Amino acid sequence: MFYKKKHIISARHFSREDLITAFRKSDYIREMMTSSLGRRQLAETLKHSDGRPWRAKIMFDEPSTRTMESFLEACDTLGAKWRTNTNMKQTSSMAKGESLEDTVDMSALYGYDVLIFRHDGREKNAMRRAADTMEAYGHPTSIISAGEGNVEHPTQMVLDLYTVWREFGDEMEHGKLTYAFVGDIADSRTIHSDIIALRNFGGTVFTVSSRDNNLPKKILHYRGKSPVQLSVTKMESWEEIASEVDVWYFTRLQHERKSAPPNPEFEKQYITAYGVNDHFLSEIRRSAIIMHPLPRGGEISGKYPSLADSRIVYRKQVYNGWICRMALLSLLREARQ
Repeated sequence: MFYKKKHIISARHFSREDLITAFRKSDYIREMMTSSLGRRQLAETLKHSDGRPWRAKIMFDEPSTRTMESFLEACDTLGAKWRTNTNMKQTSSMAKGESLEDTVDMSALYGYDVLIFRHDGREKNAMRRAADTMEAYGHPTSIISAGEGNVEHPTQMVLDLYTVWREFGDEMEHGKLTYAFVGDIADSRTIHSDIIALRNFGGTVFTVSSRDNNLPKKILHYRGKSPVQLSVTKMESWEEIASEVDVWYFTRLQHERKSAPPNPEFEKQYITAYGVNDHFLSEIRRSAIIMHPLPRGGEISGKYPSLADSRIVYRKQVYNGWICRMALLSLLREARQ
């Protein structure tokens, strides 16, 4: 689960046992949240042995709603103190050319226990470099990736797979599920982390996208250490597999990752080919679930809010994000004791 025993920077570092531990910890926290006594106990989680609260710095150089809010709420609920630095490329010395290494080193010098870092991915290996900087300078500070360009989003992976686990626990653990990742799979960091982690459980994966929109080779060919098999098959249409899929995962067109400016006509074609509509809902299984990492675009339009069809579960994902990020922070605290 942890890089260098204290950093969360990639789905590659999660074993099957790590993920199930995180899921069970999430269930435990979910139960604790249902009582005032449980909440009071949770508020003592992120404390040092002398009673001082942990200090978290949330450093984002890309916009965020759910990841930011869920980490803030997780820190509050677990008793940590936090500060934020958003829009870092404009509001920090990164705007003056300061290196990533110097930026995280300087922040760690202020005594933070954890830096929760979102990076736009324009520099390679940003999260690993940030974590290695902590090790090089002897900082006790942990790095948690809150998303890295079009590379990975490991904490989103945990909440995504936890959402599936709560719906299909045994079937997921025994590799009996079929998943379809639909849309812009080339640049969706959440899809990349999810597929990496699913190799711990096995099953069948379909990627549904246009002919020229494919998984990066390093994701497609990643095998990890798990002995179980996960088949990954590319499709250009969802219709052939409508009756087979248990978990549908849609994503918006990642405009910010493209070199060309947004094209409204292409967007319309994308929504038609890789979006939820009446025909799609009528063809898929009644027992299936439909996920989305958000923000959603026209691929799940306002016509289909999650309350209109119980198979659409992105609001569950949002709540699970709060729960799972608390679980990960709790496990990190335990690992560092």
